[in-house]
Amino acid sequence: MAKSSNDADTATEFSFTAPQQELEVEDTCCITGEEVKSSFCRFPDYRRATMMVMSKKQMLEHLGKGTSIEAFKEILVRRGVIESATVRSPGRHGMDRHDLRELDRLLADISDLMTWQA
Repeated sequence: MAKSSNDADTATEFSFTAPQQELEVEDTCCITGEEVKSSFCRFPDYRRATMMVMSKKQMLEHLGKGTSIEAFKEILVRRGVIESATVRSPGRHGMDRHDLRELDRLLADISDLMTWQA
């Protein structure tokens, strides 16, 4: 859990799972600042109560390199929300049965949106 100080110099804890609130989606790319009409890749900034977004171009670039989480975390560091952009090692190990079950559940939740067939 990251800690930060507000203007009154009191410590505040930020958790990425605790808040149960709907976050306002930002309308500019958190990396380039360009206006984003449709958000593709989102990540929460609970301090601002917003959902950061990447432009399609940035999202494709970072997903292709496997660096989208690092990019979002670096933005959070610059905004003063977290102290470090360090990330865990990316999936060096295969998905276990729990991961696969969760993936199946997530895909089932959005199955009505999947109009293509493999």
